[in-house]
Amino acid sequence: MQLPNCDVCEKEVEVKDGILSISFKEIRDVQEREAMWKKNHPGPLLDVAEVMAFPHRVRWMWHHCRCNMNGSSYQIEGSRFDTHEKALHWTLHLMEKNWFRFTDWRGVIEKFYPECS
Repeated sequence: MQLPNCDVCEKEVEVKDGILSISFKEIRDVQEREAMWKKNHPGPLLDVAEVMAFPHRVRWMWHHCRCNMNGSSYQIEGSRFDTHEKALHWTLHLMEKNWFRFTDWRGVIEKFYPECS
């Protein structure tokens, strides 16, 4: 497991002090923007600009417990994610959530477990 620095203070984070979090508000915003985009682009895409206008996925944040992220609604403690087996467990668990596809979970796996990418 490779531990990135805190997304808030940019200092090192030990597993026992770290949290992965994501904001449900940001997820709802992306869901609404995606619905609007699909409404405005009902046919086949003919333009690169149309594709580029598609909403980006919501980014999971890695931070210290003390660097509390305002608006973070779903949190996973670092110690519950510190092995390949635990990361796979979380992946399967999160795939059951109706909001999961709006997140950048793949980026999380690639960041923490670069050997998997």
